[in-house]
Amino acid sequence: MKEVVVRRVLPAPPEKAFAACTDLEAAPDRIRAIVKMEVLGGGEIGVGTRFRETRVMFGREATEEMEITDWAPPKGFVVEARSHGTHYRTVYSFEPEGADATTVTLRFGAEPQTFFAKIMGFVFSGMMKTVEKCLVDDLDDIAASLRPPTAVQSEGAGA
Repeated sequence: MKEVVVRRVLPAPPEKAFAACTDLEAAPDRIRAIVKMEVLGGGEIGVGTRFRETRVMFGREATEEMEITDWAPPKGFVVEARSHGTHYRTVYSFEPEGADATTVTLRFGAEPQTFFAKIMGFVFSGMMKTVEKCLVDDLDDIAASLRPPTAVQSEGAGA
């Protein structure tokens, strides 16, 4: 399958953007599509961290177990999963944009490993646009979580 690449400028320096993207326990509060996140094992997040993510995909909940396989704060990290005969790999890269912004690039690839997965990969190759939209939505949600709250002005009471 082909690779999907998405980019988004986050309103935070690389260290803060990296922290927002790797705070697994806060992911359900930060990303609308994620309904549950379970970090497997203890210790600090880094290479070897495994987690189980449940998210809404194609209108249904789907749970996948993933592992962080590369960790280079605040430059990037890699998450991989193997499911249904396919190896999935997402590379996150962080590049500073001035003092208060970071361009985050996600490269998502899916490599079928079994005969059945190769056939299904051909059948479902058109779904990569949907995966791309999900990745963009995730980055939009993270960007929104990094923006300072706006003041709400009320009319009437004491005005």
